[in-house]
Amino acid sequence: MADIEGIMRDLDWQLEWLEATGPSNFKDSAAKLGVEVRSTDVPAALVAHFVHLLEQGRDEAFAHVFEEFLDGLEVGTRPSVLTKPILKHLHECLERDEVDSPEPVTKLGDPPSGSPSLFDEPPEPPVSRIVDRTQSRKLFSGKELVRVIATATTYQNETARNQYDKIATDLGKIGPYRDFGFAPDVLSALDKLAEDLPNFSAVIEHIADAINLAITSQRPLVLDPILIVSEPGIGKSYFVNRLHEVLGVPSARLSFDNLQLGGSLAGAEPIWSTSQPGIVFTTMAASHHLSPIISLDEIDKASMHHAYGDPLSPLHTLLEPESARYFTDGCFPLPIDVSHIIWIATANRRDRLDPPLASRFLSFKLSRPTPSQRRVITSSVVAALLRDYDGMAFTDEVIDRIGEFSPRRQRQLLTSALARARRCGESRVSLGLLTEVINRTDLDQRPGKTLGFGVKD
Repeated sequence: MADIEGIMRDLDWQLEWLEATGPSNFKDSAAKLGVEVRSTDVPAALVAHFVHLLEQGRDEAFAHVFEEFLDGLEVGTRPSVLTKPILKHLHECLERDEVDSPEPVTKLGDPPSGSPSLFDEPPEPPVSRIVDRTQSRKLFSGKELVRVIATATTYQNETARNQYDKIATDLGKIGPYRDFGFAPDVLSALDKLAEDLPNFSAVIEHIADAINLAITSQRPLVLDPILIVSEPGIGKSYFVNRLHEVLGVPSARLSFDNLQLGGSLAGAEPIWSTSQPGIVFTTMAASHHLSPIISLDEIDKASMHHAYGDPLSPLHTLLEPESARYFTDGCFPLPIDVSHIIWIATANRRDRLDPPLASRFLSFKLSRPTPSQRRVITSSVVAALLRDYDGMAFTDEVIDRIGEFSPRRQRQLLTSALARARRCGESRVSLGLLTEVINRTDLDQRPGKTLGFGVKD
């Protein structure tokens, strides 16, 4: 029997793409199956026809009819870069058996196979095996993708044409749909994160409110872009990393303090062999989720890099919900919906940003954590490490000393101190071992130098 689950998993968008790539007899092949071809959405009508067969329990009839449909398509001698892998996958599913259940072992005294029994459970109704799309949205249109691929033939640069083919092939592997749901325990996990990072509690509460609204409304997340304004070393990068873990969504980071290319966000036109899509397109194309995190570090320093174009200019479009629904990358101009991205930007000074751009963010001004908050943050870093390295411990003096550093630096130093203790045959990290690790690093230890949370050494 054919792998029906494998066929139905992505059949809705694969049929849409097959129609868009132009088999001349797509509608005729559908009509031969009894499908209403006057419908404006023939692929959807085909899926409904196949689902009907499966709901009737006619799996073999489905496999026969589906194979007949595929074999009848006239794709020509030079099929599209999208057509070939789709047809290859579907034919492989037709030839590959589903995982068969093991044959039951008949014991002495068992009734003959197929004999009715008073204890038999009533048979379950057949299922359609159609993929549930209620928690997903289309990132892009298959017809638009076919149109963009066709433009590759106009480029003289062979590297650009090959890059288009590769991007299209990669998109074909993951398809156009992206999930927008979150894990059932995400809100409680955010509450715990706010406890671990109390100086970020206002930001976390803002995110939790938006996620709760999305969950209760069964809609994709809509979150105002966030700008965190603070002095250096309060743990902004650590916060973003923890948020990525809690939400379970992909994340990407772009630092503007040493950015050299204006197309890093939105890509550059493929007229050069070095042109690449920007971080927004590459993140969304590879992501399984509609709301990845994109963090923009130190955007107030971007104004120093205008030699290759203003790297912040694409944000005027990306951060506006209406225009973000139809964002096109400079290198691969496929309209995609990026209006559900979680944007988290950081800056030391908000007044260095262009006012129209600054107005697109919801700003949070964070201060250095208080001594009690530092202790809570340090405890969360220590607890995470001890979960990874069972059987180890830190003395109270180590906890007090390490609290002077940022969360990122805390983890670096404590991990090194753990490694040093293990090598010395110790199960507890003492202040002496920590001091040894601190002194051998390249961190500036001059008297009066501000460390991490602003505590002076």
